[in-house]
Order: sequence, then C-alpha cells, then structure tokens
Amino acid sequence: MQMPRLRIAEDSEMARRHAGEAERHLATGDDVIRRQRASIKKREAQGRDTADAVALLTTYLNSRSLLVRVRDRLRAVLED
Repeated sequence: MQMPRLRIAEDSEMARRHAGEAERHLATGDDVIRRQRASIKKREAQGRDTADAVALLTTYLNSRSLLVRVRDRLRAVLED
C-alpha cells in the first residue's frame, strides 16, 4: 500500500526536525563529556576516587552512542 504524498512530506519534515534536534543534543552532550573527562583528570591529579565520575562518563558515552544511531537512522530516512 502506498502512503499518500502529504503523509510522506509530513514524515520527512518530522524526520528533518528530529535529525536537527539530535545534532543539537550531540553537540551539547559532547561538551558535557569533555567537562566530565576534565573532571576525572582533575580528581585523579588530586588523588581522589574517580569511580563514580567514570561510571557517569560511561553512561554519557552510551547515551551518545544511542543518539548517534538514531540520528543516522533519521539521515537514512531523509536520503531515501
């Protein structure tokens, strides 16, 4: 069954919006990840425990990975 043209256009516009939002979230997340890495280095230099900070960084990196996958899927939809 073919999708009506209007629906395809609406879906494409929504995919473009979501892809843009994903890009913005990735940029913001990259800043957070940089700050977290700097915080870990600072704690290490001070001889402080970094286990919680490293766990949080791992969570940030996993979230980023998922968001990249979503963004890439949206790009693929827009390329079709």
